[in-house]
Amino acid sequence: MGTTDNTSSVLIATLRSFLRASSPDAVAAAMAAAVRALGGDVASAAERPGGSIPVDISFGVGEPQLPVATGPALARLERILPGLVEDGRVAVGRIHRAAYLQTSATSDPLTGLTNRRLAMRVLSRLAVGDTVMFVDLDFFKKVNDTLGHEAGDGVLRSFGRSLQAVARAGDTVARLGGEEFLLLLPRTGIDGALAAAERLRTQWAATRPQPVTFSAGVVTVAHDGGISALRQADQALYRAKQAGRDRVEVA
Repeated sequence: MGTTDNTSSVLIATLRSFLRASSPDAVAAAMAAAVRALGGDVASAAERPGGSIPVDISFGVGEPQLPVATGPALARLERILPGLVEDGRVAVGRIHRAAYLQTSATSDPLTGLTNRRLAMRVLSRLAVGDTVMFVDLDFFKKVNDTLGHEAGDGVLRSFGRSLQAVARAGDTVARLGGEEFLLLLPRTGIDGALAAAERLRTQWAATRPQPVTFSAGVVTVAHDGGISALRQADQALYRAKQAGRDRVEVA
């Protein structure tokens, strides 16, 4: 196979790799493979290697990387790289846009927690014996009214971090809206949920930016499913509020 044919084959294979790539790392790896297949090599820009072409092909992955070549390979890469790098940037942009859209569809923009839409989906799939904890910040409106919404947003973000700190890898932490949060605990009974609530109380007391407490309602999922459990947890939460707040009630 001639040099022209080989170059065309490398370009086609690289473009296909760009189209299949699901991360910037994969795009950077495909680019490095193309450089080597075309007779060059890749080196760290910090090393300032001789024969390097001043084009960063790392696509933001790790340290900047430069293609290195001599002779015909150098001329070939200098001719091909500008277009190939642009194709790589397009691929990385596509990956970032897809990740953003996926995150936007499933995450609460203020806290980064699971949003209501995804939480309802997870809730509907809970099994008998899993536990639902419905959490609400006490007198949160006073923070917004006296300190402003920026301070209120800070409280919500901080509480979200506290929830994440006490959650296990398989748990789902969600913000339903306003100051309402949901903690879904698979394969966890009431005792485990109450222990998680106590850990949350300790974590929150140590990190909260304002003296805001929380109340919670806890229920174990029965045969009528997770959506019914949420309604029961809501009723338990209401009882916690009526009983003086800053407490956890079991449905």
